Amino acid sequence: MQLGYPHPKIKDYFKDLFDNKKQESQDKSHVPIGGKAVLWDVYEVPIDLPRYRLSNTRTIALQEQYVSANSLDEDYFEKDILSDQLQEIQHGLLKNLIQRKGLLDYFKESKNIQTYPLVLTEDGFVISGNRRLCTFRELYYNHEDGNKKYGHFKRVRVVILPKMTEEEIEYVEDYFEQQPDIQDEFTWTNRALGFERRLSKHNYEISDLANKTNVKKSQIQDLLNKLYVAREYLEFIGKPKAYDQIEKDEYAFKEILRSRKKFTNDPAKKDIFQKLSFIALKKQDEISDRMYKNIPLIQQVMDEIQGEIYEELSHSLDSKELSDKEDDMFSLFDEEGDNNDEILELIENQSHEEAVFAIVLDKVNEHKSSEEEKKRKHAVLKKVQKAHKELRDAYNIAGSETKKNGISDQLDNIESVIAKLRHWLNA
Repeated sequence: MQLGYPHPKIKDYFKDLFDNKKQESQDKSHVPIGGKAVLWDVYEVPIDLPRYRLSNTRTIALQEQYVSANSLDEDYFEKDILSDQLQEIQHGLLKNLIQRKGLLDYFKESKNIQTYPLVLTEDGFVISGNRRLCTFRELYYNHEDGNKKYGHFKRVRVVILPKMTEEEIEYVEDYFEQQPDIQDEFTWTNRALGFERRLSKHNYEISDLANKTNVKKSQIQDLLNKLYVAREYLEFIGKPKAYDQIEKDEYAFKEILRSRKKFTNDPAKKDIFQKLSFIALKKQDEISDRMYKNIPLIQQVMDEIQGEIYEELSHSLDSKELSDKEDDMFSLFDEEGDNNDEILELIENQSHEEAVFAIVLDKVNEHKSSEEEKKRKHAVLKKVQKAHKELRDAYNIAGSETKKNGISDQLDNIESVIAKLRHWLNA
């Protein structure tokens, strides 16, 4: 399998297509340039010709994981975009994505042929359609009898755009990624990483990026904030840049950000809350309910958690350190009269992780039980209030044209239940 022609060969091939446009053009397709949809010629080219675009937003997270796992330079995927080795790596990364939304299974059905053209730059890099190209290549080259069963992928339909700036290419990518078909949505991590990269690359303000992508400034900032906390979490669990492990945890990070605002004026408390949340998130399979529901509860029972941690684990603190603090009149109590520094030290001690988690789980479950008990105590009142509202609304909409059949019987039933409730109240 060849993953892209050499650059000079691509240029020569495209020149021949353009020189024989009337003969080679198969159709036309809309592609937005400069904010306007323009009709461009569609050509057929060998499946070996196109090269994957390495700055494809969908693979940013996978690329960062690859770089981290292999101790490579941060700009590994940017130093030589014509590298055949990088094309092989990118193909492998794309293979991880083509199962999403059944892309591979969809095109395995030989009746499902290519309908939308790939969109290429003037030097043959794929702006839109990287995953589809990977799918076609896998089926044609690596499936049994692929060159016969999937012979329709031997040549692929493409649109070839003129020379464009990187910003213009990103605009085209944005446009096509928002079009519905069998395309998969970006993961939240890829979206965040994509925004972060563009802010850095083009020296944008967030407001600039919002205008260019038609995404609200607040949404971009929210994604970047979640990404920042997610990175801290991955560092905390010793798996930096393992973004695939947190794709389902977007709302958990959102709750961490929201709940830690309660400690804006207490940085130590905020740090303690975040690390407790990280420990719970790491062990989320052992907790009932989704993590985004549990994290606010951790914030609500912080004092109880801290007290229990200190009571159970403070014996492990350095006795000399504690003695020194007792001798030091200025550090006997901190500004708030609390022991946040010691609590933080206990939480950060990895040998305490299981014990800390057990305390968090216990206090969260106690809180849940307490809240359920409160609900049960007030359940009768809430249902009576609801019944009152429904009856009041019924009276308000009653009119001369309202049918009265059956209403009297229902009122008799209601009065019977009311009598029973009054008897219960007076018992």
